[in-house]
Amino acid sequence: MSSSRHAVSCRRGVAAVEFAVVAGLFFLTLLATIDLGRYYMTIQGMRNFIADAERFGIVNLSGNVEVCRTDLVNQMGRGGVVTRYVTATGTQDDPLGVCVRRAEAANGNVTVTVTTRIRFAFVVNPFGVGQQSFNDNATVTFRL
Repeated sequence: MSSSRHAVSCRRGVAAVEFAVVAGLFFLTLLATIDLGRYYMTIQGMRNFIADAERFGIVNLSGNVEVCRTDLVNQMGRGGVVTRYVTATGTQDDPLGVCVRRAEAANGNVTVTVTTRIRFAFVVNPFGVGQQSFNDNATVTFRL
């Protein structure tokens, strides 16, 4: 057998090369899927916190008052995604936070407004989207 025919017919190491190509794509897809799950979990956590903050503003606050950030989280006993955000380097305090404002009008109408702003950073970022900031507002008006 000539050396050129032997080189073409030799398949040693092919499996290792195939594994290297497929494994890289597999792990990138796996980590991106986990990140996407974190993203949706963060959005749902923000929605749940808004609902809880609205309920807190309706039940526990009175008069014309505004409670923000750490004070609100301490009074509610629940923080979740509005008090911390995860970056590629770890969890850090979020300077944006949340506020609940309750306003009572002379005609008996009460308006409770919740404003939230959170940050989210993808750990696996193949598309270079960077850090995301989510803003959401919710307003409930009712008559006493």
